[in-house]
Amino acid sequence: MIIPSQHQQDIEKKEIIVAFNCGLDYVVGQEASYRILNVSHRNYLSGKRRGFKKTLLDGYRYRNLESCSRSPELFNELYRSGNSQYLDFCYDYVEMCKDAEIIVQSGGIDILPYQILESKFPKAKKALYFVDDPHATFAYGTPYAFAYEYAIYTSDSYSPSEKMSSFLSKIGFRTDRVFKLPLCFSNVGEFLVDYKSPEDLIERSGCVYIGGYYGSKAKRLYDVFKNCKSDAFHIYGKYPLFGYAALLRLFSGEMAFTGRVKTLSIAEREQAYRRFAVGFNLHQSYEPSIECGNARTYELPSRGIAQVLDRPPAIVDSLPFEEGTEALYYDSIDDAIDKIHWLTTHPFQRAEIAFNGYLRAKSKYQWERCIADILDAIYRDGLKN
Repeated sequence: MIIPSQHQQDIEKKEIIVAFNCGLDYVVGQEASYRILNVSHRNYLSGKRRGFKKTLLDGYRYRNLESCSRSPELFNELYRSGNSQYLDFCYDYVEMCKDAEIIVQSGGIDILPYQILESKFPKAKKALYFVDDPHATFAYGTPYAFAYEYAIYTSDSYSPSEKMSSFLSKIGFRTDRVFKLPLCFSNVGEFLVDYKSPEDLIERSGCVYIGGYYGSKAKRLYDVFKNCKSDAFHIYGKYPLFGYAALLRLFSGEMAFTGRVKTLSIAEREQAYRRFAVGFNLHQSYEPSIECGNARTYELPSRGIAQVLDRPPAIVDSLPFEEGTEALYYDSIDDAIDKIHWLTTHPFQRAEIAFNGYLRAKSKYQWERCIADILDAIYRDGLKN
């Protein structure tokens, strides 16, 4: 008997067409192969600044597709009023994805009107992706939940006292149709380095934070920055006002960064990650902590960086990385500063933690694998029904 190779088995798997703006074109799962069609609403945003006449006629609220998508009322009005940008997106989506058997859409971003979902995709399995933090979950997802069979989430917690899976079941999703997708979208093959041992990470130094500007994070970031100068703490990210946005905190009576925060290209980000030893992480919420598992949670360990991150809410009964051996969790800013300093002054222990975290990220949090697992779960459920 001739046993087919794994590659031959993958080729022979049924190909399923999926509409999902996830940045991947093709993944192979246990159940099937998935050809993925990426349709982003960002391609339909007008790049022109609105003039006074347009603002007067349409009203200030109706700025563009992206700003309206953040409000269920305004998002619904785009379709009802025949907004040209939104209708172009809907038309092209239907044309491109008409053969899709699985549709995954992100709340508040690329939602189609339920009328179009019902009429154009009557047989497709439909999943609503709660892509970011719980702060926006209610507005971004709840109004549209009735039109979808499956829910996909990223944060294990919805609040300090309720899990996301519990909340999603309360708004109508069956518990066996709720799936977690770790937010590890930058953990793709082209960015991953094959580290063989902790020794590969010994020569690194300094601590880094790479992230966008959020007012709720500015004070905490500054407190860490000013107390970790001896540990070479560096901040990069997309900050408004040519990188000087944190100076606006001075108007609220807070101390702020006195320098410019540089924006990094993707290539520059990867170069930075290969030279830093420690990565600082924080979420929007703090005291009480609400969400857990942002992109940095998975991005830092996959680059061989020892991560110091804020502890998830008590309701979360498992940690994305094992405490003490794969990452260090902090309970206060002073605690974070102490742990950053300890890691930067104990290179061998730091390299061991970084390498263990890297192995966990490599085995469990690669984007291609996570996407394939989610699609397998939906496809498998569809076979039963």
